[in-house]
Amino acid sequence: MSPALLLALLLSGKEALEDERADVHDRLEQERQAYEALLADRKDVLGALDLVERFFRDGTAHAEGLARSVAQLEARADAQRSSQLLAAAEARRARLALGPKVVQLDRVLRRGALTRLVSAQGFAQLVKQERALGLVARADLAELEGLEAVEAFARLEAARAERLSESARALSGALAEAQALLAARRAAWQELLASVTAESRQASRVVAELEAEEKHLTSLMGELQSSDTSEFRQAKGHLPFPTPSGLIEAAFGKVVNPRFNTVTVQKGLDIRAALGTPVRSVAPGTVVYSSWLKGYGNVVIVDHGAGYHSLYAHLAHSLVEPGNQVEEEEEIAKVGDTGSLKGAYLYFEIRKKGEAVDPMPWLDPQGVP
Repeated sequence: MSPALLLALLLSGKEALEDERADVHDRLEQERQAYEALLADRKDVLGALDLVERFFRDGTAHAEGLARSVAQLEARADAQRSSQLLAAAEARRARLALGPKVVQLDRVLRRGALTRLVSAQGFAQLVKQERALGLVARADLAELEGLEAVEAFARLEAARAERLSESARALSGALAEAQALLAARRAAWQELLASVTAESRQASRVVAELEAEEKHLTSLMGELQSSDTSEFRQAKGHLPFPTPSGLIEAAFGKVVNPRFNTVTVQKGLDIRAALGTPVRSVAPGTVVYSSWLKGYGNVVIVDHGAGYHSLYAHLAHSLVEPGNQVEEEEEIAKVGDTGSLKGAYLYFEIRKKGEAVDPMPWLDPQGVP
């Protein structure tokens, strides 16, 4: 089967005003930090969404509470202004009524006691006049004291109204901050939701595509002809590691994706190695495939006889062609990131008659980095 035909098989896949302000700022900072933490660590996507949604609900309730407080303060300020205006009007009326009385009393008092004594028709009349004058003076004094009290009350009401207005203005500022915070939380929630939804869909699509490509690869491996005889079976447990250095990042078998709680079957080894690291054949054999496979990037497949093949994927480039004979530990390619979703690494498989087998029992334990 030609490389072109093999490739064709795989193409398809966040009433103390200062406290209130401080509380708003604290909430803002906490939620910013929480949101940044969610973006930095998204291992628990559902938990992240739940946290942002809870901030959204809390912010809505907080903004509604502030709006009610502002309305109450404004209503109280209006009531105080009305009371102050009534008190001021009463003070003006009382002052106008008391003015002539005070002027008349002042004139009488300025005449002096001797003048009043001379003008009186006897001692009894004098006593009566002085008594009446005292009553008038006390009454006027009482009215004057009452006027002063009314004026003081008016000043007090004016001061109260001003304080309430200041409180309303300050709380309105806090409300504006809370509303801005709410808008930011809504935007953050929507952004994160959209991101996670897109990422989830992408992950689901990638998994489906990779599963499809793996099936195609299995079919391809089954179609590749193998020589009838081989010493590959006797080499089990003694094969060299396919790279001179590297770290096994994912082993053979079921792998759980912690981000989406999905399970995929790993049919080979993910070996993290630097870009350009030499890739070596694990045993003698014949190169039967050296080309591109969708989902795997550049791939080299070596036939070791008796139905055994080794596969090397995500290569930067291949150093061999189909039909080439290769020896054990001969360099056949360089580590790359072609077709990779996680950077440069080598994907390595061993297959027996098209079926993937765990490579670890085949590799020499002393040769595994």
